[in-house]
Amino acid sequence: MDKNQRIEALNALIAEDPNDPFLQYGLVLELAKADSDFGMKRWLDLVDKFSDYLPSYQLAGQACKDNGDNEKAIQIWRQGLELANYQSDFHARKELMSSIQNAMIED
Repeated sequence: MDKNQRIEALNALIAEDPNDPFLQYGLVLELAKADSDFGMKRWLDLVDKFSDYLPSYQLAGQACKDNGDNEKAIQIWRQGLELANYQSDFHARKELMSSIQNAMIED
């Protein structure tokens, strides 16, 4: 299945269940590859719309960092860290903390 087919399939699934954050996450993964500015906006929108969907925070922060906004990246990762603590997701917590520390060192 090529990229366009994956995007079409995800859009069809999203039309059936627009409130499934996993489907939205998959679509943003596909779309963000082509345009980093657009991708950053989509990641931030995903975090806003599905604030309890933890996997989005790592990639939203990374998109901000990749677009030169370390401050926003750290802010997003800290929000994700709070959620990871709340959800007791220690793996996500470790990844988010590492991203925050690395971004602070690079600043």
